[in-house]
Amino acid sequence: MLKSLGNLSKSKNPAGGVKQESTNHQITIFFLASIKAAEELETAVISMWL
Repeated sequence: MLKSLGNLSKSKNPAGGVKQESTNHQITIFFLASIKAAEELETAVISMWL
């Protein structure tokens, strides 16, 4: 999914700087979402053990 989002931004933004900035922004969001999901998973696992 992340790759297709990157490709979409490339086709919409022919200017190199904008393209790179947009892709970095999407990667950052994806990274933060992954951390959030991992934290929720960890909380769920800890709750099961308690």
